[in-house]
Amino acid sequence: MAALLPPGLIPLLARLGRGDLPEAATRADMAALRAALSLIPPDRAPVLERELRAAAGWWARDADQGLARALGCVPELGWLLLFHPDGHLRERAAGAITDSAATPFEVAAIALRLNDWAAPVRDAARGLALRALPEEPAAPVAGFALGALRHTREWGRWGAVERAVLERAIARPLVADHIAARLMQNRSGPLGTALHDLMRSPVLDRHLPALARGAARPDIRALATEALLRGEARWRAGWRREWIDRVFNLARRAPDIARRPLTVPAPEGLLAEAAGARALMLRKVAARHLETGPAHPGEDRAAAARVLAEDPNPAVRERARRWLSEATADGSSPAI
Repeated sequence: MAALLPPGLIPLLARLGRGDLPEAATRADMAALRAALSLIPPDRAPVLERELRAAAGWWARDADQGLARALGCVPELGWLLLFHPDGHLRERAAGAITDSAATPFEVAAIALRLNDWAAPVRDAARGLALRALPEEPAAPVAGFALGALRHTREWGRWGAVERAVLERAIARPLVADHIAARLMQNRSGPLGTALHDLMRSPVLDRHLPALARGAARPDIRALATEALLRGEARWRAGWRREWIDRVFNLARRAPDIARRPLTVPAPEGLLAEAAGARALMLRKVAARHLETGPAHPGEDRAAAARVLAEDPNPAVRERARRWLSEATADGSSPAI
């Protein structure tokens, strides 16, 4: 795997790792380090941990008294010592930091310590999160939520208390607004995956109607539209065993789908807008909704089906024509 650390940072980390620099030099080097690490995506923090330790020359788990003294003089050194192999220093670093996380990478560093193998470090990191995860400016926490939150679902050391601290920070109104603005405007990155993950909680529910109609990317509009038409968010919570034939002990692994009802209704006319959209993703959402989605007040399914029945995509066209045929065969009104 290619190294993540820029080569120019290695001498700087070697100096900081000794803990014997004058206070002014430590502050200057930490400012340069934090600026450089701000350019690294937050989801790379767990991978970068080993590189930081190696570049700083931290091969042993024993606490370095020189580093402990330097931390007492320069609390911002704690942002680097959160990655130290000695748990006592990680705990002291989490307790010493006094400023707020300035970048998504620093939020990721706090999240890593919330999942630390040592319980005292997790406790100290919980206090750090309460102090250092700001609502304003919202960009650091919002950037972490979009770039790295989905990866924390696989972590197993932290408990509900530690997770709740991070989730409350993301659920703050200004942070949620910033996340929604980036989902609305940005055109690059794994935003669809991030939105799918964030919909596990109601943090973005009030923004879904605007995202469904105005997001720059069609996958964001499709995700928001589908959730609103279904009236619920869905995600894979794990895997379950699905039997094919119990007699012959034949089974397969199937996704275990979790659901959460939305706190906002679907806007009027959303199905018609999806049926007439230029983006194929949205027209597929509308076609699926005809067959499996719940009815909404004022929703003219027949009109949407007639539009989709002439769609250039064969799969969309077939779904719509099948729905119209079944509605006619059942004797139901096509205007339902």
